[in-house]
Amino acid sequence: MLSQTAREAIVDTIRQETTRVPETAFGIISEGQLHEVEGRDRIFRVASITKSFTAAALTGLVRGLIPGKPVRMDDPVLDWVPELAEAGWAEDVVIDDLLRMSSGLPTDDPWADRQESMSQEDFLQLLGEPVIRDFPAGTAYRYANLGYAVAGLVIERAAQKPFAQLIDEVFLTPLGMTSSGFDVRKLDADRLVTGYRRTRDGELEPQDISLPGAFSAIGGLASTVGDLALWVQAQIDAVSPGGDDSAFRAIAAATGEDTPRRVRLWRRVLADQQQPVRAMEITHGTSDAAHGGPELFAVSGGYGLGLRCYFDTRFGSFAGHSGGYPGFGLHMRWHAASRTGVILFTALTGYPTEAVTAKALEAGLAVQRHEDPSSPVWPRTEAPTATPTGPGAGLVVPVRSVSAFGPSDRALELVRIAEDMIRTGDDSAADDVFSMNVDLDQPRQERLAAWAAAREHTGEVEKEPIEPHFTGASSATWTVTGTLGSRTVTMTLNPYEQIQGLSIKLH
Repeated sequence: MLSQTAREAIVDTIRQETTRVPETAFGIISEGQLHEVEGRDRIFRVASITKSFTAAALTGLVRGLIPGKPVRMDDPVLDWVPELAEAGWAEDVVIDDLLRMSSGLPTDDPWADRQESMSQEDFLQLLGEPVIRDFPAGTAYRYANLGYAVAGLVIERAAQKPFAQLIDEVFLTPLGMTSSGFDVRKLDADRLVTGYRRTRDGELEPQDISLPGAFSAIGGLASTVGDLALWVQAQIDAVSPGGDDSAFRAIAAATGEDTPRRVRLWRRVLADQQQPVRAMEITHGTSDAAHGGPELFAVSGGYGLGLRCYFDTRFGSFAGHSGGYPGFGLHMRWHAASRTGVILFTALTGYPTEAVTAKALEAGLAVQRHEDPSSPVWPRTEAPTATPTGPGAGLVVPVRSVSAFGPSDRALELVRIAEDMIRTGDDSAADDVFSMNVDLDQPRQERLAAWAAAREHTGEVEKEPIEPHFTGASSATWTVTGTLGSRTVTMTLNPYEQIQGLSIKLH
């Protein structure tokens, strides 16, 4: 669980950055609990956070988890929306392109944010009009709301029911998101937040809240921090081995039966949302000196299924999404490896909520990393592969799984056996623990000589305690320090839990 000090760092950052916002709500999710929450039950329009539900619904239809007509990710969009044929732009677009923002349609936020209440009749007429595109479908990323509006239409035609009704039946009601919905007239008016725009002279101008329509799939949901925390927790559980499966049981039961297979498949739907496929950006920077910095870092960003996904060389993988509508700026973001998330809602047009949420979450994780630097949730660096004329430049930070299975008792025993062989030079156990490739890759006598050279380098005279660090269940490293030097051993296991590689690096 995130420490109290780390949570305080998150709250302090949010408070410092939101002093001029007319209304704010936020919360920290840590190990399944909502902490340090403010404005928990206030209802905000969450805008494009809606897209995470849209993508999950369409993926559920594709996987056969929601009753409806069969639909596939590689179906041409024209098969479902023939009205696009006259426009002439969708011939190469498939369903997957809509969800992953790779249809080639241009970014359209200012226009699309004002279209939610468009009637179905006007929308179908609009789809017949020609549009411009920035690139061929499937070749790049461009954030396009129109594509998600089309995805919402595909959902309605496949499921044969209105989009908002489907989202409520499949996700909102089963998860207990009782204060959420698309028609704000049906929500508690006393808790409904008014959004504002700041005018040129600094005055706050209230903004109207739009009603459901053909563009609701891009951003029409209204929700609370308390409700959205249930969705964020489900996303975290989806990629956590052994995580709570109550959310997936509830969704499975609402869409059919909560059989073990359907529960697993719904978990996989949410996990797949968090896998980046379309590259968005790479950011380089230097973090502040609060905890031993400055520290150079890089962040790669990609779009998954209705979620933005990031890998930060300091902290690892993040996922989440922003929302921006007239009067509102919102963001949800989580670091599944530490089972931590932050939700921030603001009632102000154009407020940089994503940047503030990211800054706050990173501040908390920086404190946590300072307190527990050896935790397996943080990325590990490796030296780049050297060339014949010199070492590689820079550092390699492997993109690990968000959360991993731990080693078995057998794997821990193999570490002990491998270390005993290296330390003593007695490899009589090799035939029992090595896979068949090991002696082919390096003859036994050559390997024994390398081990002897390692012992001479370290000057080790007696058995040293070791602390193996596992990456998942199949790879371990440990370091032994003697009177003269040290050695780091890397052991890798094949799928059948045999040692397939055992290398030593001298320091």
